Amino acid sequence: MKGKIFNTNEVQAIIAGTKTMFREVLKPRIKVENYKLDDGSGIGMEILLEECPYQVGQKIFVKESFAVSKTLFQDIKYLADNQKKWGFINNDLAVWKKRPAYHMKQKHSRITLEITDVKVERLKDISEEDAINEGVNKLFTEEEMKHVLRVHQIEKNDSYKNYLWHGHIGRTITKKQSDEWEYQCSAYKKAKDSFFSLWNATHKKPEEKFEANPFVWVVDFKINK
Repeated sequence: MKGKIFNTNEVQAIIAGTKTMFREVLKPRIKVENYKLDDGSGIGMEILLEECPYQVGQKIFVKESFAVSKTLFQDIKYLADNQKKWGFINNDLAVWKKRPAYHMKQKHSRITLEITDVKVERLKDISEEDAINEGVNKLFTEEEMKHVLRVHQIEKNDSYKNYLWHGHIGRTITKKQSDEWEYQCSAYKKAKDSFFSLWNATHKKPEEKFEANPFVWVVDFKINK
């Protein structure tokens, strides 16, 4: 079975039932016949849905950061269950080996997804509804809300997390970062903007950034029980 890596925020959203789709950048120069899109340059690009690495009805397993017991190898812990502390206490690190998501095998995975729909669109064409279905978070922790309300006076029930900004809560940022992020606030009123901040936080290649507006596979899924 094929596996796909999801970060901790995404795994938590999948478990909570708030993430029911994901987007993946199309590989360049796909040869196709029956699905035409304009790349913005006036040159048509054709995409064949059969070229998608995910097909309706296909099952994939979720790959996430985990830890394996050094003494009882069937025992697994998952970072998404306790993002800050891994659930470790006392000298637990002596008997647990942390592993990155890309090392996860199917036997270690606890979540299997079933693909229910596949389509193609430009990244920026995501709808507000789809952005919510991508699992972006409302601001709900007391620490985050105190800062947001103090600095930006944003209503608690009408704000979505800025994943770029929140990576620097409690940390000193450089002047360059401060200058670059001057236009950003600590939360967004639209789920789409929150999603774009999450996308840019997890996609490092310039051609995959939100600003590049790449074509993406849009894949809907449900948890396979």
